Amino acid sequence: MFTLALVRFPPTATKEIQYLNAKGALTYTDIAGDPVLYGNLPPREISMKDVFRSGDSSKKFKIAEGQWYRYAPSYVSPAYHLLEGFPFIQEPPSGDLQERVLIRHHDYDQCFQSVQLLQWNSQVKFNVTVYRNLPTTRDSIMTS
Repeated sequence: MFTLALVRFPPTATKEIQYLNAKGALTYTDIAGDPVLYGNLPPREISMKDVFRSGDSSKKFKIAEGQWYRYAPSYVSPAYHLLEGFPFIQEPPSGDLQERVLIRHHDYDQCFQSVQLLQWNSQVKFNVTVYRNLPTTRDSIMTS
């Protein structure tokens, strides 16, 4: 018997919004989705306020044209905010590139039993009795 457990903690920010929803007046470039057009344009500079509800408008970063179609922000139901143990990122990332790209492990410290190892400590024992009905050699030869 082989058991595999995979636990994944995606970085889910509760105050994240879709870029096109936050933008007021949309232009042809925003909604076109044309790869030839997007390939010839430089990256667009947007502010944190465009992608986070509580973002700082003075912090800017660059995003490739059309990237908003490849990415959808995570939706967090308000009911989950009341539960313990769900690792939601409450603050928007800072303007630091490393913090925007990499997952801040301290956001997930409450989910792990061992903060040093960043893993669940679990002890598992399987009490399994397996009954196999194997055919005799003669039966095996006669059937093939």
